[in-house]
Amino acid sequence: MSDYPPLTCPEHHLPLAYEQNMFVCGHGHRFEVREDIPRLVQSNGAYTDAFGEQWNRYRTTQHDSYTLTTISEDRIRRCIGPALWKRLHGQEVVDVLETGCGASTCL
Repeated sequence: MSDYPPLTCPEHHLPLAYEQNMFVCGHGHRFEVREDIPRLVQSNGAYTDAFGEQWNRYRTTQHDSYTLTTISEDRIRRCIGPALWKRLHGQEVVDVLETGCGASTCL
């Protein structure tokens, strides 16, 4: 799958090979690709349950529209840089990979 950037095994840091809708490392770890997204994080219930509880309880605390600030917008502008920020607000189609790093910023 040439559309994917080079990926490595999270545990062994070895290159992953694409085989039949899976990424596989030299030590046999297998990572499923579902809906065109490689699933490299193997989570257990306790880890994800804790995040689910936090996100449900504090789901609006990072939204600028809730806090009446521009903290989240300012941070994303700083992190992605002015060139990409302009592209995201123009008419151009831009591919974005969202990796579950926090609440989305409502612009």
